Amino acid sequence: GFFSRLFQREKRSTQEIISRFKQAEAQIERLSARLRYARGVLISDHKLLERLFEENQSYFQEMTLQVAAVEAKLILLEQHALTESHSHDRTLEEQLMSREVDEEEYMERLKERKYDLLLSRQIALQCNAQIRMIQHTNHTLANHIQSTVSASIPLWINQMSIAFNHIQQRANSALEQRIQQTYEQVSKQQG
Repeated sequence: GFFSRLFQREKRSTQEIISRFKQAEAQIERLSARLRYARGVLISDHKLLERLFEENQSYFQEMTLQVAAVEAKLILLEQHALTESHSHDRTLEEQLMSREVDEEEYMERLKERKYDLLLSRQIALQCNAQIRMIQHTNHTLANHIQSTVSASIPLWINQMSIAFNHIQQRANSALEQRIQQTYEQVSKQQG
């Protein structure tokens, strides 16, 4: 009974340590798999954001061209309105009936359109900066994850293995001492 209790207690303690080590190792492996998946998602998002940036850049250039076209049309209409106003001295009634009123309304709509285009262009410019900032953050996170998966996790597992071996050595040493003490006690009792 004495020997079985002594060896059983040591065995149970070592088995608990082995079990905890295996559980920790499994958790680390699951964490490592999650990190690799997250890194893949970040890389995928980076590529998607790059396409979005290029589309947004094209949109910005298109808005710039449209603003230039509206400005050119406004200049042309203003020059046309000046030449017509200098060529005729008409009554208010004649002016209201003429094309001039339509042109003024058209110019007002063009000015509103120019404002909308400038606003859209500014938003596109700000979006590009935000896209680049998100890409930079994703890239940094992906690099940190890669560093963790390739360096930190293997180091953790290595440290746990060393600690586990150290615990086993201590347990074996303690067991050996108990056996030696038991042998000495039995030898004294027989001798």
